[in-house]
Amino acid sequence: PNPIVQMGLALDRDGVPLRYKIFPGNKHDSETFRDVVGEICKNYDAGRIIAVGDMGVITSENIWYLIGGKPHKPRHGYVFSYSVRKAAGKFKKYVLDDADYTDAEGKAPEEGGNYKVKSRCMAREITITVMRNGKKTEVKKIVQEKQVVFWSKRYADKAKAEREVMLNKAMRFIKDPSKYKKHTGHGSAKYINGVDKDTGEVNPETILSINWELAAGEAKYDGYYAIVTSELEMPTCDVIETYRGLWEIEETFRITKGDLEARPIFVSRDDRIDAHLLVCFIALIIIRILQKKTGRVYSAATIIDALNRVSCSLIQGNLYMFDYRSPVTDALGESVGVDFTKKFRRLGEMKKVLGNVKK
Repeated sequence: PNPIVQMGLALDRDGVPLRYKIFPGNKHDSETFRDVVGEICKNYDAGRIIAVGDMGVITSENIWYLIGGKPHKPRHGYVFSYSVRKAAGKFKKYVLDDADYTDAEGKAPEEGGNYKVKSRCMAREITITVMRNGKKTEVKKIVQEKQVVFWSKRYADKAKAEREVMLNKAMRFIKDPSKYKKHTGHGSAKYINGVDKDTGEVNPETILSINWELAAGEAKYDGYYAIVTSELEMPTCDVIETYRGLWEIEETFRITKGDLEARPIFVSRDDRIDAHLLVCFIALIIIRILQKKTGRVYSAATIIDALNRVSCSLIQGNLYMFDYRSPVTDALGESVGVDFTKKFRRLGEMKKVLGNVKK
């Protein structure tokens, strides 16, 4: 609930970490984005990049930064998710209009189908903040975008189920307001008339009720997802697949936090926090490279578990017996030129393997 550290992490197309940067925990994602992207472009001679991100980084400033102020010939590109529910009325109308939707094969979608998609290229007005005469000033800019909208029954069912959970929780709180707490009512407060949406406080003089109008308004957009991109010529299916690649960074954070035990962080000095996360970052790179070399058939947890089990016991003199072998260790060894299939090794052999690794 009170993070002291935030990590900005960038991956390449293969999911291998390129760079990370540490920020104070109270700095918003949208503010860290430009620092990380700028350092990648500077240090890796990356050329033109296409940044893929979720709504946490999609600010007008970040979009304008990426395209370099060139709406018709952007310096860099982006593929960002875009909130349908928070969008302007015209965009919502476009989303709900059944015209131009097709199924995954480009045909007219059947009634009751599971998927439909459409796209269009549009000029969109954004507002950026600039410094003029020492003061922050809002300026209107125009960007050229491709807007991709798709609907998925699976997403629709998921959104409906999540909202029903929150509505049921809201109804329980209305029956017994004494049980309401801001932290326990998280997500359900917006459906309760009489709860201060900013403070989470319950007004004792107000009769609590469910905001069914809000729930019905949200239900209209269940299952709809929007993506905006600077890549006007990119096929719609490629835009969606490119955005779906974002799951790799989510999985990477799960690996870092869980399997590599990056958190909780038990140190407080800046240099020790840096050292702890550096070790985790290096381990993460090694795991991703091993996954790539073995055809991505093993999860990070499987690789870590297999390597942790590899050990040896001294038999006599300088002869050692290896106690563990599996198809995973065989595949890992083959991918990096280390033979894990041998049950017995002499100390000299092991030193030679370590020496080759250091080269």
